[in-house]
Amino acid sequence: MTTQGPDGEGKRGFAFRMLHLLGTGALVLTIIGISSTSSSSQSTANTERRIGVLLFAALYLALVAIAVVQWTRRDRLMKYRKQLLIAISAALPFLAVRALYSILSTFSSSTFITTGTTSTSNSDNPLAKFNMFTGEWQIYLVMEILMEYAVVIIYAVAGTLLPLDQDYKLQETDEYPLYRPQY
Repeated sequence: MTTQGPDGEGKRGFAFRMLHLLGTGALVLTIIGISSTSSSSQSTANTERRIGVLLFAALYLALVAIAVVQWTRRDRLMKYRKQLLIAISAALPFLAVRALYSILSTFSSSTFITTGTTSTSNSDNPLAKFNMFTGEWQIYLVMEILMEYAVVIIYAVAGTLLPLDQDYKLQETDEYPLYRPQY
């Protein structure tokens, strides 16, 4: 986490817990909206699914805002936290495309019921090509699958290669005054 200080304690813990709850709520609403299969509750399910996806979009915007704030404070970040911020920032455009596809796919049809190998779709809807089931597979491949893989690869590489625990070790040549011996 880029907001950790030299003492190892995370700052702004309450704000991140609220963002975690927002993401959890978005996930729950989306799952409920997708798994609701009865036609009598389809209107409510569509509303829940759309609200969930819009909450994910709000969460993405909050992540972008946090990244921007961290960039303005980058001179106060520890060495490897700066590199983590670069990785997070590199993944944000891919995550934006993925979030946009989710929004377009969710609003591409009024139903999400699949029967066998076909699904219902409103073909006169201009967003129909973004439908996850009946839309164009090339759009699905690029905007959802490849973007998701790019984000996962960036995060996995950063998480594996960045020695974040090294930020806490005393280093004589470090540019951070907190690590210099005090005389």
